[in-house]
Amino acid sequence: MRAVRPPSRPASVGALTGSPAPTQAPRRADLWQRKNRARALVPAASAQFELPRGLILSLVLVALAASSIQTVLQITRGTAILSPEMNGHWTFFPAASKSLWALRTLGMASFLSAGFLACLQGGIRSLDVPTLVAMAPYGLAACCWTFVGLASMPIRDFIVGPQSPLIWLLCLGVFAGTQREVWKHLDRIAGVAAWLLLPLMLYSVMKIKYYGRFDGVSPNDTYLSLVTWLSAYHLLSSPGTSVFRSAIRAIPLLGCCLVAVLSQGRGWVLQCLLALALLTARPLFLRAPRALSKLLKNGALALAAVIATVFFLLHFYPLAVEGLLGRLGQDSRTEQYSLFFAQVPWTTLINGAGPMATYRFGRDLSYEFFDNQFIWMIFRGGIFIFVGYAVLVLLPGLRLIRRAQCEADFAAGATLLLWTLGLAGLSTYLNVNFNAQNYFIVTLAGYCHLRLRALACSRKAAACSFGANPASPVGEVRRYR
Repeated sequence: MRAVRPPSRPASVGALTGSPAPTQAPRRADLWQRKNRARALVPAASAQFELPRGLILSLVLVALAASSIQTVLQITRGTAILSPEMNGHWTFFPAASKSLWALRTLGMASFLSAGFLACLQGGIRSLDVPTLVAMAPYGLAACCWTFVGLASMPIRDFIVGPQSPLIWLLCLGVFAGTQREVWKHLDRIAGVAAWLLLPLMLYSVMKIKYYGRFDGVSPNDTYLSLVTWLSAYHLLSSPGTSVFRSAIRAIPLLGCCLVAVLSQGRGWVLQCLLALALLTARPLFLRAPRALSKLLKNGALALAAVIATVFFLLHFYPLAVEGLLGRLGQDSRTEQYSLFFAQVPWTTLINGAGPMATYRFGRDLSYEFFDNQFIWMIFRGGIFIFVGYAVLVLLPGLRLIRRAQCEADFAAGATLLLWTLGLAGLSTYLNVNFNAQNYFIVTLAGYCHLRLRALACSRKAAACSFGANPASPVGEVRRYR
């Protein structure tokens, strides 16, 4: 009887049983484990740059506070004149002083410092590869326009001017939003700011003894540009399904709706209504159990809020409602688009015309602004600036709102959706600049990048049959109930 030599290498299970080879899930899971162990052995970027605890959060808070105070002082120290030459409309002149420019500089320096330090802390790892690819030409274009502005603009206008090319560096603050010490306080920051600014906004409206229209920018529009986004996020991030809690959180947004009607801002009224509609549809986006009953509950709350606001306006400000209804069919955009594209060739929009670019609009031969901020970005910075801003700030919110796992996810995505519509021309006198609303929005975009990366890691871990990634950058996610 011949002895059989045992094989030097064990046969596979498939070869012994005749069944097909097992799937690669265990091997992929093992690779995932080893990859996480390797990451744990490599020192994190934060270990190389030890910062005082809470420094980035403090810088963000200083930026938001300084910019908000600057905006309030510009309004309270400004002058509103009733001009008979302008059909009895009001004209507003914001205040300007060295102290206000100092507050603007403080907010700008604090926010850019927070973004830079957060990038050194490893915030750049929260961005996916397509975003990094889009960020490269954006950063190059931003640096080029910065050098152009430094060479062609007065130093004061270059640093604190509203048309400074330094605004393209604003997206650096995205990295601040990826830090846990910042994003875990976003709801509290938005709520405190919204409730503090609400009485100031209402007081500014009451200073006008009777209802009147403004020609150009008004205190109402300035407050709406600041408070609407804070109020919307504060409402949409309301945890759970408590109607009372949501009703309390809806008060700042209803105040914005009231001021929007008084300022005849059709787009601002629509923004407030869209925020209430998003609150109604939140259970569907979060795929909550008993979503229909929760949708009806939120819809009843939104409808009651709208009816109460309309009743208040009809009782105390009937002329404002009448004026708003009379403006519903007016076209206030076609003329600006026609004049702009009649003067600016399409080739100029590819490379951009630079920080000093202007065009003729009405009686103003050197008009610098455009209601559609996308066209404004292309006009001044070129196509790379627009694409980079869209990828870094806008697209993360539009992606996260479809994949939201908790109230904070939905609120961040929905607020960025409203911001995108506002920049597209829905909200008048809204612009990309160094101010509190832009700081808050860019920080929200950083949170969206972080959550998208965490969800991608979780899906990858689930595909490996390994469960959730323990190194998830967000950690535990509170489900909607």
